[in-house]
Amino acid sequence: MNTPLTLLMARLSPSWRLTYLLGATFALVAFASGCANLRHTINFKKANNAQVLSDDGAERAFIARATEAKAKGEHALALANWEIAALLRPNNDQIQHALRDARHLIINQTEFYLKEANQAQHDGKYDVAEVALLNILRYDPEHSEAHRRLRHLELTQAKNLEVAKLERTRRFYLGPNGGVPTSTPMMGAENPHQLGIELFEQGKFDEAIGEFKAQLQRHPRDRNTKHYIAQSYLMLAEEQEKDGSHEKALKSYALAKQYGALDSSSYEKRSEGVKQKLADNYYNQGLTAFRDDINNAVRLLEMALKFNPSHAAAALKLKQARTMQKNLLRFAN
Repeated sequence: MNTPLTLLMARLSPSWRLTYLLGATFALVAFASGCANLRHTINFKKANNAQVLSDDGAERAFIARATEAKAKGEHALALANWEIAALLRPNNDQIQHALRDARHLIINQTEFYLKEANQAQHDGKYDVAEVALLNILRYDPEHSEAHRRLRHLELTQAKNLEVAKLERTRRFYLGPNGGVPTSTPMMGAENPHQLGIELFEQGKFDEAIGEFKAQLQRHPRDRNTKHYIAQSYLMLAEEQEKDGSHEKALKSYALAKQYGALDSSSYEKRSEGVKQKLADNYYNQGLTAFRDDINNAVRLLEMALKFNPSHAAAALKLKQARTMQKNLLRFAN
């Protein structure tokens, strides 16, 4: 069949036919390549749009996590989430501003608590120094100086407690006047305090106190018995504080002072350290309850301020909790 193309090819010389065929081939190759590039461009745009949508979702998730962590007082976690959000959206001014604020907050708070720890340790308030260093780690868990100071503080406290324990045991046996009491363990069965002393030596301070108080009822003016009760309360308070029973420790320290084991200055120093720990414990519990049980959160934050009225973070959080509590009551009515 003669087509326009076959007629044209018949009239051309062999060299022109070859030129024509080569040109046609190159044209087809160029066309196919153009189609492939077009498909690649379309697929790239689709993938890029999908990535943008994916990044948007991830960005929102990290912002939500950062906001939630900050509200709970988990500032290191908040900073980590802001940093990731900033990597996803480096040109987002709001995210960059929030990231800078998070970094400045951590730097300022760690510097504040480090100064507080230095002053407390200088004053011999090791419990207050420990709380300040733990607060630094709450803002910056990798703070090497706080970790080093805590380890040193633990060793110092352990040594001081051991020395103090030996001294109290010595005083326990020396009696209220610093000399050998009229009734000592060497008196054997004739010693009315023998059972209480044995309980004290076994670390059963509650039982020892009960035994000494029974003896005091029989002999109300016995100064040795009062001395033993005072030292037993002091040892009991330290054990309770060590075990985390801070409210019990506070009562035992007060009784130790009442019976003469502590003067006013020593009692204030010890009780303030325990109150600070109690305030921090109630504050942390209040943060946990803030999202799920606002009434309980208010109660816990009020307790934190009861033991430490100058706890600024607890005061701020309590204000927020009471506002939320009022709003919830308004909606309920």
